[in-house]
Amino acid sequence: MTFEEFHELVPEGLHDAALKSLFHDYEKATVTIVADIYSGLIDETKPDADRIREGRLTFEGVRFCMIETPSGEPLIFSPGTESILSFEKSTAEDLPQRWKDSLNPDTPCYSISIHRWFSHIHIAAANIQFEWTTPTKA
Repeated sequence: MTFEEFHELVPEGLHDAALKSLFHDYEKATVTIVADIYSGLIDETKPDADRIREGRLTFEGVRFCMIETPSGEPLIFSPGTESILSFEKSTAEDLPQRWKDSLNPDTPCYSISIHRWFSHIHIAAANIQFEWTTPTKA
């Protein structure tokens, strides 16, 4: 699936999603993110409880996954979810030189901005897959 196809399925992307978990499987070269995500548009009139669903975003063929040190306050967080501010696609050209030199220029790169951390999760991966893990509420 492409980044654009993901946005067709999830119109708001990961904006305001609640990050629940991140798992990096080094043997399979995957990173899996589970989050509570808006399944429609944020400005819809349905109550939030009817629009938020759990989804799983899996990055395949992962070349690297780097989590920046949080710079927000407080620096130590209690258990719970973290709010995602944005999920953006970039290219190897947007990376620091030493990373850029080790990647094929066509390798898709992604940045996930974490609201309270004032920092990002950076992932370079060949492909992404997405699935809803909870049913739509009627």
